This record gives sequence, C-alpha cells and structure tokens, in this order.
Amino acid sequence: MNLKKFYRWSAISLAMMLLPAAQTQAAYPDRPVKLVITYPAGGPTDLIARKLAQKLTEKTGANFVVENKGGAGGNIGANEVVKSAPDGYTLLFLVVGHAINMSLYKNPGFDVQKDLTPVSPVASSPLILLTNVSFPTSDVKEMLELFKSKPGGYTYGSAGIGSAPHLAMELLKKKTGIDLLHIPYRGGAPALTALMGGETSVMFDSMVTGSKAAQGGKIKAIAVSGSHRSAIAPQVPTIAETAVPGFEAITWYGIAAPAGTPKSVVQWLNSQISSVLAESDVRQQFADWGAEPMKMSPDEFGDFIKSETAQWGRIIKETGATAD
Repeated sequence: MNLKKFYRWSAISLAMMLLPAAQTQAAYPDRPVKLVITYPAGGPTDLIARKLAQKLTEKTGANFVVENKGGAGGNIGANEVVKSAPDGYTLLFLVVGHAINMSLYKNPGFDVQKDLTPVSPVASSPLILLTNVSFPTSDVKEMLELFKSKPGGYTYGSAGIGSAPHLAMELLKKKTGIDLLHIPYRGGAPALTALMGGETSVMFDSMVTGSKAAQGGKIKAIAVSGSHRSAIAPQVPTIAETAVPGFEAITWYGIAAPAGTPKSVVQWLNSQISSVLAESDVRQQFADWGAEPMKMSPDEFGDFIKSETAQWGRIIKETGATAD
C-alpha cells in the first residue's frame, strides 16, 4: 500500500469510527429523560415541573418522566442528579432553595455552580404577604410603622428555617429596620394554619396557596414581593410600589443537568423548553398558579443562579440561619 492510499484508508476508517458517535448524539433523546423533583408531590414545584414534563413529551415525542426525590431541603435529589451520567438523561428541577442551601447547610453535598450545568429557567413567582384577619391594618406602610412602634412585639411564621418565605421576611426586616420574632413551622400549611388561628401576626406564603386563603376570607393579603403585581391577585399591590422601593424576593424554578453535559444537548433542551413556555395554555396554567414563564440562555441562567446564590447567602450570614 503506497502512502497516498494509506492516508485515504486512514481517513475513511476514522470517519467510520466517528459516525456511530455522531448518530448517537443526533438521536438525543432516544430513551426516557428523568426529571428529578426534590420536593413532595402536589405542591407548586411539583405542579409546574409535571406540566413542563407533559408538554415536552407532547412536543418532542420523547418521554420525559418525573421522579419525586425529597429530603434535606432538596439536597438528596440534587445529589442524585450531580452523580448521574452527564448525558442529558437525568435532569434536576432546580429551585431557589438549591441556591439558598449553599449557605444554609455546612455541607449540602453539592455545589450548585460547579456540579451542575444550567439549562433553562422555567418560571418565577412572587410571594404574598399575609396577616391574620384581626390584624389592625391592611396597608403595608401602616403595618411597618406598627412593627417599628413595638420592636419584638409581633411574630411572623414561616415554612421553616431557611425557606424562601423565612428569608424574604428577613430581607424585609433588613431593608426597613423592623424587629419581628420568627416562629418556624414544618412547612407552609401549618404556618398558614397558625396565622389563621392568630398564633402569628404575619407571614410570606406562596402565591397559589396564600391568594386562595385570602379569597376565602380566612386571612388578609397585604402585598406581593415581586417587582410587579401578580396576575392571580392583581388587586394586591407590591411592597416596592407601596412602601419599600426596589424590594423584590421571588421564588423561581429551572432545569439543570450534571456538570459536563454536552453543549448540544443543553442547547436542544433550552430551545425546546423556551418553545413550550411560549404556548398560550402553558402561560395560562402558570398564571393560575401565580407564576410567570422565564426565558434565558444557559449562560444567562448560570449568571442568574450565581446572583441568587450570593444574595441569599448574604441574608443567611446576617441572620445566622442554619439547617445544621
């Protein structure tokens, strides 16, 4: 075999070796994709994740299946994902709690920025500020003045230490100088029950559960924590517009994959998710749950996660909150 024929044969052999790999990558996804939800079934996180999985299955023809893997504030499920093969077949339904956990736990077992590849945000939602029906005012400014007139004389409930509602109230305390006694409960439902019973004066809650309770007359909705009013309760003003300019504390949801997941897979998922979130029925369903679709590139989502991790880390450090 002369040198010219040798090089030609080598090139053909190399192309044949690379062909199966190229075909495998182009075929993604050719088997079920698992979406790990790190919170129990039935809550806002689960509802949004399942809606997304359903629509991705319908749109792509691939099978997106969900698995609830709760425990340790979301750390157990997250650790399962980061230890999975970086091939796009195991994804994490990432939430603000995972960013919070980087400072809340001494050793969460994973690094939200180093061990995960950002894929796409999914939705965001403000929290709703609630008081019991006997609370003397329904105005944010008056509420803050009342708290300032009696430092430590009022209590607020939360879904637990380090939860988004807890830290949102701590952020409000920091920005306004109010002093409230924190009473943590084992989840949002018992905290809401305590507020209704007058055990606490005020609390932040998720839009979907808090707004429904307020509509039923069991509690009062004072304000929402986003930058603009929520479609699910448009009559409720924002904290920013009424009392604390610039105030914002939101919950958010997204998709992340194990570090090292191929860029082509990440881009494909980002594109499909963005397309699904643009559909009118998805936007309406999210609105009914008090959420709004979010759209970012993978890099932009990574910057957003970094910013959120830093912001909540500062609040946790200042308050001394810990889950250990």
